[in-house]
Amino acid sequence: LTHLSLYNVRWTNLDPALSSDSVELPQLLELHLSGCNPGDILPTLSTPSLQTLIAHSDRSRTNLRANLPQYTNLRELQWGDLGTETCFQEILELSPNLIRYSNYVFGKEEELDLWEIEEPATILDIVARDL
Repeated sequence: LTHLSLYNVRWTNLDPALSSDSVELPQLLELHLSGCNPGDILPTLSTPSLQTLIAHSDRSRTNLRANLPQYTNLRELQWGDLGTETCFQEILELSPNLIRYSNYVFGKEEELDLWEIEEPATILDIVARDL
């Protein structure tokens, strides 16, 4: 399995079905999470080869449920930025080889309600702190 898309999956739906702490997906290159909480889903999946992560939701997410691994192969991150999120910040810190980032998901730009975004893009806060 090299590509996986999850839509509207909740941790409470996954937890009883898991026989171990994580699902091993060693060949997974691209992961799409739509309507999911990445802070719940990402600690559940072991994805050492992951190159592209796309996370889209129309609501803000909670913090991480568990620690995340280093994403050394992650090159592209598309993240629907709805304000400060611990999960997003940690993924950035754990992705030393990231070369492409967008604070929206390609193809979903028209769905953004710019008038409802009250906080600046999370990436701007992170970059400003590093200056």
